[in-house]
Amino acid sequence: MTLSRTISNDEDPRTFAEERRLILLLGSTSILFLVCVTPMVILNVTVSESNLNHYPYQVFRALANLLEVINYSITFYIYCLFSEDFRNTLIRTLQWPWVKSKQGSRSLPMKRSPIPRPTTTTTTPPTTTVATPGHLARVSV
Repeated sequence: MTLSRTISNDEDPRTFAEERRLILLLGSTSILFLVCVTPMVILNVTVSESNLNHYPYQVFRALANLLEVINYSITFYIYCLFSEDFRNTLIRTLQWPWVKSKQGSRSLPMKRSPIPRPTTTTTTPPTTTVATPGHLARVSV
């Protein structure tokens, strides 16, 4: 099965490349998850008192546990490999707060979402100064 799509003249080829990268990212993490977690599912289905003492069952259990842990480790590297946004955010997060970028060096770009964020404006209610014996108070109208 191949993934193909026709690109119209008004469509940006970078969008298609980004979609393809996302499909590879999600597909590879999903397949990795299925491959690494399936032995643990088999282990949980076949667990019984009689199996617990057999050496091959113990080896299978150790391998199933190892695969489950490896799944989470490799997923991190897959995200780093396929997602530039993930890499940039990771690098920005791991930079020391006291290290300032040199003027000659290039800082990592911050990608902005094409969807504009909603803006909210707040207005302060008008206030009136009220004089009472002994002190002044501000009151919202």
